Amino acid sequence: MAPYAILDEEGTLAVFITTKDGRNGLSVVDLAGSSPPRPVDTPYVAISNIWSRSRQAREVVFSGDKVDEDLSIVSFSVDAATGAQKFSMIKAAAPPTFSNDYISVPQPMSFKAKNGDSIHVVYYPPKNPNYSGSSIPGERPPCVLRAHGGPTTITLQSLSWKTQFFTSRGWGFLDVNYGGSSGYGRDYILRLAGKWGVVDAEDCIGAAQIISSEPYNLVDPERIVITGGSAGGYTVLAALASASVVTTFAAGTSSYGISDLVPLAAHTHKFEARYLEKLIGGTLEEIPEVYRDRSPLNHSDRILSPLLILQGEIDKVVPKEQSELIYESVKANGGVVEYKLYPGEGHGWRQEENIVDALERELGFYERVLQLAK
Repeated sequence: MAPYAILDEEGTLAVFITTKDGRNGLSVVDLAGSSPPRPVDTPYVAISNIWSRSRQAREVVFSGDKVDEDLSIVSFSVDAATGAQKFSMIKAAAPPTFSNDYISVPQPMSFKAKNGDSIHVVYYPPKNPNYSGSSIPGERPPCVLRAHGGPTTITLQSLSWKTQFFTSRGWGFLDVNYGGSSGYGRDYILRLAGKWGVVDAEDCIGAAQIISSEPYNLVDPERIVITGGSAGGYTVLAALASASVVTTFAAGTSSYGISDLVPLAAHTHKFEARYLEKLIGGTLEEIPEVYRDRSPLNHSDRILSPLLILQGEIDKVVPKEQSELIYESVKANGGVVEYKLYPGEGHGWRQEENIVDALERELGFYERVLQLAK
């Protein structure tokens, strides 16, 4: 899918999807280069599937999400005579069955790590109109920190019901677009090259430490948990097992996360084989010691924080053995660990009952291990 659509009959103008500061946007671009791109003032923060609808009418159509509204199908047009821009709704998102007063809106932030590197995050404060905050003076909320999958993708600022599930229950929520994430420039993406399992984990740790201390003080440093799926699950395990500091997070949830890179490298399909080599820094044959050292399974004795592992039974991307091996290892070492295998599920949850169970199980796990009163 191209990130642009031709706007006019002559083929001299196009509307491009852009990414800046953790959100998508639109720009009208003169393909002849006679004028600079013109950013479009748009309320949509996640945009995809852009197509030309009518070159004569200078109209394109796209899928767009807002910070407080699910995906809609939208048209965008530019008047040929006046240049006036117009958005029109083709198919609106289904409205939620509750008030928007429950929805926490994103607050993008950028930090400087101790080594001077930038860390880009998006924070969602707790929000529930039925509660005004803690009855304990000075108490700060617990926080879920999410490491995205990919790992070179990005978590945009579109409405996420998992995020809102936690913020409406008194939790802060922090999406970390760690070094290697797209949308912040090529140099930022290249930070992860050869350092997967290091840069991502250290950026998550740094973000947790920064947001819970001066001058932010937004969350309780003793009650930050980390969660992630697939490559994000690997980051969770790395942050708990092999990072420079493994006690930053009070608990963690790895959903279909990678625990051992060696079998992953041996069985990765050809399409992603070179991708893995770029992330680790070479092939398994060239640097076997790096693959072993970056595998959380080989450092499972350092996992001190309670760990919840969620896995699909028929996952072909990250087989269940990846989860079962680290579960058994942490358990053998005397750690606090729980494991849930979802029958019939692959790489992520598709069945409604499992989607619900995974959310409630994760929240319940945190409430138990952090001894949070309901």
